[in-house]
Amino acid sequence: MKMMYDQEEVRRQRQKQNEPETKPDKGKIPPKAKLVLMMVAILVVGVTAGYFMHGNLSGSNALDNGELSRFKSVYETIESQWVNTTDNPDLDLETAAIEGFLNNLGDPHTNYFTIEGAQAFTDSMSGSYAGIGVAYRPLSSGALVTEVYGESPSAGILEMGDIIVAAEGHSLEGLTSEEMANLIRGEAGTEITLTIKRDGKTMDVVITRQNLDSSVSYSVDEVDGVTFGYMKITTFGDTTAETVKEGLASFKDQGIEQIVLDLRSNGGGYLTAVRDMLSYFIPEGELLFTLEEKSGPALEYTSDDSEKYTFRAGYVLVDSQTASASEVMAGCLQQKLGYQLVGTTTYGKGTAQTQRVLTDMSSYKYTYAKWNLPDGTNINGVGLTPDIAVESAHLYDFITFELTSPLQYDSVSTEVAYMQMMLNTIGYDCGREDGYFSQETETALRQFESDQGLSVDGAFSQEDNEILQAALVLYLNNKNNDVVYQAAVEEMK
Repeated sequence: MKMMYDQEEVRRQRQKQNEPETKPDKGKIPPKAKLVLMMVAILVVGVTAGYFMHGNLSGSNALDNGELSRFKSVYETIESQWVNTTDNPDLDLETAAIEGFLNNLGDPHTNYFTIEGAQAFTDSMSGSYAGIGVAYRPLSSGALVTEVYGESPSAGILEMGDIIVAAEGHSLEGLTSEEMANLIRGEAGTEITLTIKRDGKTMDVVITRQNLDSSVSYSVDEVDGVTFGYMKITTFGDTTAETVKEGLASFKDQGIEQIVLDLRSNGGGYLTAVRDMLSYFIPEGELLFTLEEKSGPALEYTSDDSEKYTFRAGYVLVDSQTASASEVMAGCLQQKLGYQLVGTTTYGKGTAQTQRVLTDMSSYKYTYAKWNLPDGTNINGVGLTPDIAVESAHLYDFITFELTSPLQYDSVSTEVAYMQMMLNTIGYDCGREDGYFSQETETALRQFESDQGLSVDGAFSQEDNEILQAALVLYLNNKNNDVVYQAAVEEMK
């Protein structure tokens, strides 16, 4: 049984957690049940389909014993007498009850998914999809390209910092990230015409969609005479381990002796994928991690007989968004092989979730176990401490915002502070980040406007805002500006 991740908590303000994958209920779908039956379904979902959860509580016994009498009483009253004065006239009482029940458990990793939400969750977890091969963040005017994957159909066509403003003539202005994705993604082999803004110019480009796996990228880097393998893993999906093996084999063929694994902003994935990947590094039979469920002995996961790839030294880049399955990998490599963690303390998610499908094909996930590192340590709420601590700026540190009117000298606002943070980061010194639009801030802004070919008026417009965010993306994705990456390089010298 596969174990999947839940990325939404890891990236809650900014827009992958370890849990076993379950397949949809293939039994006959019964008529829609009332709330009290749904409450029971939450506890003993899909017995006819083979979905058994821990514990012995059955729905009928619970009702017969009166254990759910309060649920029944409240439901009957609300169903028969409650007047809906909310903004949602089609409010579904069963869904509302399920969401309320799960949300009130106080576990941020236990959630309800609509059918659409469950599909989006699975798509984001796997790292595989049919599309153009870019990552982006939504702006008011469109999609700001934050990464172009190396062997994707967009390589050589789109660039980091481009703003996609339309897809097949449909404007992306004001759309959500999901709405943008629905317009841009499509069947493999089909073409899409995108309208983009780059360096103040607007142009159309045509890209052929492909089936993609964006979870792994790798290269052989040389910095200051040091040659090493660099591998970035963004999630632990179905095919991630296979791609990782390809990269490791490539490093071996080229005689690479040192490796850098970049797990920054990796929110997790299938624990089975982590086990497979760790088995490429750790000797056969050695303990990788354990799982402790509510009852019964801990389950031990050991390295299998996969081909091994050894390196003289290894470094794992981590940050506060390195979570769950990625913490398993980083912690195991640290304890077993002495790989050094470089960056900041990780997220600290030492639990695993399982997903269950309800009768209408919506689903929910809940925490069913905690995982421990080889030495028995559970890092939940604590995280992994880096061996080499390095603070750095990340794209998720910067909030996207829109302006209805320009920001000007002598004004004070949080938007001014965000602008100052971005300008300071890319080398335009405002002298402060407190939200006061000072003369020094205006001077820095004017220099940025001049360098970017914008109207040099010292007033921060929405156009300035979007161009500044694009410049920030380019800066942060340049390895020469990546202090964590450079710190690992220094250790290898």
